Amino acid sequence: MQTGALAPDSATPGRTLAAARTERGMSISEVAQRLKFSLRHIEALESDRYDVLPSGPYVRGMVRTYARLLGVDPTPLLDVIPRTGTGSEFAMQPKD
Repeated sequence: MQTGALAPDSATPGRTLAAARTERGMSISEVAQRLKFSLRHIEALESDRYDVLPSGPYVRGMVRTYARLLGVDPTPLLDVIPRTGTGSEFAMQPKD
């Protein structure tokens, strides 16, 4: 059975990853150690706090790597996370 399909209006990428991790009996520290990510980054991913993570492609790569470790299809997760930037970056606006 593969975990990771997002249920409408209920599961976020972070909740999906956290549930899959728990289902596999893994701790956050075990995941962090295996992926060489900080505990803070794993906690941020599971809380969908992309604003505290490295921006853009780094977040997507982290989600992809984490999902693969857990045997979860990363595609539905990647489809709903921000493609560019995070809350900590300024969006470029054209000057009038």
